[in-house]
Amino acid sequence: MNSDYRYADLKNNRLTNYTFNFEHMLNDKGNIAVYLLYAHALICSIIRRSGKDIEELKNKVTLILGHKDERDLGLHLLQFAEVVEEACTNLLPNVLCDYLYNVSEILSMLSRGD
Repeated sequence: MNSDYRYADLKNNRLTNYTFNFEHMLNDKGNIAVYLLYAHALICSIIRRSGKDIEELKNKVTLILGHKDERDLGLHLLQFAEVVEEACTNLLPNVLCDYLYNVSEILSMLSRGD
């Protein structure tokens, strides 16, 4: 539950007005920590079902992304370093939260076959 509160605080831009809303913080849909945790579990499940060793996957130089949605996800993942740098440089953790939420949305869409 603590991760929900931390994420709820970090996902908001520190430079804008923020009104605390307990109901919104406890909402179980949308841009919340649980949604990101679900995406993490989904990734772990995909890796486990692939039968590949995680270290082997980390060191893989070439990936073949044959489907348009796979390419879109791959291109989005390539932006990670840039997003982290922007979040750190401008002291805006919400930029990283937005990025991670978008990754979660893409993964969820791919797992549903949308």
